[in-house]
Amino acid sequence: LNALYARQPQLRQVVDWIEANRATFKKRVYGPILCEVDVPNSQHAKMLEQHAPGFLWGSFVTTDEEDRNRIISANNVQKLSVLNYMDDPTKEIQYRSGKAANFAHLGVTNTLDAVFEAAPIIKHVLCDHARLNDTYLVKSNDDVERIFKETNINVLWTNDSQHMQHKSRYNKNAVSIRVVPLRPCRLFQTQGNASTNKAEKDALTSQMQKHEQELQKLEKERETLQSKQTKIESERIKPLSDAKNKIAKEISDINKRAVKMKVALDRWREELSQLEKAEPLNVRMSKERKMLDNLLASRVKAVTSVTEAIQRRREVMHKECMLRLELAELEVREDALKTELAEYQKEYNEATQLSEQLNQIMVIARQKLADTKATAEQETGSITPELEEYFSTLSANYDELEAQVQAARERADRILCPNPNILDDYNRRCAEISQLEKTLHGDREELATGQAKIDSEKEAWLPRLRELVSNVNSGFGQAFASIGCAGEVRLVEAGEEYDRYSIEIRVKFRDEEELQVLCATRQSGGERSVSTILYLLALTSLTNGLGFRVCDEINQGMDPNNERKVFGLLVQSMTRPGTPQSFLLTPKLLPDLEYTDEVTVLNIFNGPYVKQVADGWSQEAFWRRRAMTGAAGAADPIAVL
Repeated sequence: LNALYARQPQLRQVVDWIEANRATFKKRVYGPILCEVDVPNSQHAKMLEQHAPGFLWGSFVTTDEEDRNRIISANNVQKLSVLNYMDDPTKEIQYRSGKAANFAHLGVTNTLDAVFEAAPIIKHVLCDHARLNDTYLVKSNDDVERIFKETNINVLWTNDSQHMQHKSRYNKNAVSIRVVPLRPCRLFQTQGNASTNKAEKDALTSQMQKHEQELQKLEKERETLQSKQTKIESERIKPLSDAKNKIAKEISDINKRAVKMKVALDRWREELSQLEKAEPLNVRMSKERKMLDNLLASRVKAVTSVTEAIQRRREVMHKECMLRLELAELEVREDALKTELAEYQKEYNEATQLSEQLNQIMVIARQKLADTKATAEQETGSITPELEEYFSTLSANYDELEAQVQAARERADRILCPNPNILDDYNRRCAEISQLEKTLHGDREELATGQAKIDSEKEAWLPRLRELVSNVNSGFGQAFASIGCAGEVRLVEAGEEYDRYSIEIRVKFRDEEELQVLCATRQSGGERSVSTILYLLALTSLTNGLGFRVCDEINQGMDPNNERKVFGLLVQSMTRPGTPQSFLLTPKLLPDLEYTDEVTVLNIFNGPYVKQVADGWSQEAFWRRRAMTGAAGAADPIAVL
């Protein structure tokens, strides 16, 4: 308890208050938990203290909510932990990975909740908050890897260390094992049998002294044997070895000279034979000159062919680049044509429905026409040859017939009701038609001028935009390749519909997948965070003129591997010469990250004592200290808050 008071001095006040008011509580109050636990074995005490969270040993346990609230309200102490346990403490503790007896053949002895004595409610609280029932003790370090492979156990304790297995949520085959050495006790050091601990210490000290004496004795024997060996080598072995090496060197030299002489003799014999068979000098010179001319011609031909091949390769590469550009344009046109095809398909479906309706109307009209024809024949009699000849001259189009009927009616009306103003009306309408034609001609010219201006403006900014997107795509793809994934940035063009232009980001985080469009429904939150920060890094080459950059909690939601890689890319990108100062705001960082000299880590403190520090702050004193230490240097490229 004194060790606990040394770590949490304010706990003494709470313990005294509970003891003074224990009779007024509705139910029993347990605690601190450290005082409720009895660990007979000192090795098990080390494991138990290191495994459980530190706050748990100074916590109190209640079984009534009013008792808990009363303790908290009566003791205004920071970090006071009062746990209210409402479940049945008599129920059996559950082991999700299985009981220790099931793994005895693998070297498992028991679980961590079985190495100490305590009230059932205390054991349940420790199992709920520290998962002692999922932590197992094993006899030897050699059994750890086998147990992890054959069971669902993730935490193991040996006599000298703790082994924790972590599996990736994204790759089930990615498994890492963390080993933490066993630390000495700080809280349980005053518990247990003091005489037993002293006896163990004396025995270990005696064994250590004995081993040191044996080590000194063996060291002396080793030095004696080594001196004897050196003496024997110098007296007997070294002269023989030197003589052997000298003889071997002489034999090697003789063999080399013999080989050289044999080669020279063979060469001289061959030259002598060639001289005996040689042709006259002028004939040989003629043949050699001819061979030289042929060789020179063949080399010129080869150089010419290589030059032509290089030229053809340049032409092919140029055509390939042009074809790639045409392919990109064709893809854009394909998307536009697909959109138009969908619209045409919709219009075709509507036209089909309209055709069916018109066919129905035509059937009804034909029936009505037949009825009308029958009625007309009944009223006027049969058609005469003159009428039949006149009808054959008329158009078969309904609209034209209707227009002719209307014209006939108008002629009849003019004959029956003459209008003296009709000529003026005709002239006025002709003038209006002429004016409208002139207006239409001017509008067409204005439309052509506007279209030319639009095309000129488009040629001014669209190639530059494509170049910028290509640069961003190159940096984005390289950043994704550095973390073992793939990604690209594309410009989606829509012809004259400029409001439909957009940037499309495609990513791939697994080998078996294709590139997918980045969206909120396909990728996880961590994958979207990785894609976002890598896209921002790809944009840094276009924004070097800014004063500074700020990234707020961009690493939240990432798995540790991607977060570590992304942090390295951030440092590499933001510390290049000519880049502005950058700030990374985050509530946490991974351990063992690599920081360069250009990175500054700033911890923001908060709490009830910040006001006292702020009240005692003196700006003049700060600048005096800074001037004395000569710290008025340039700002670091990166500040991590």
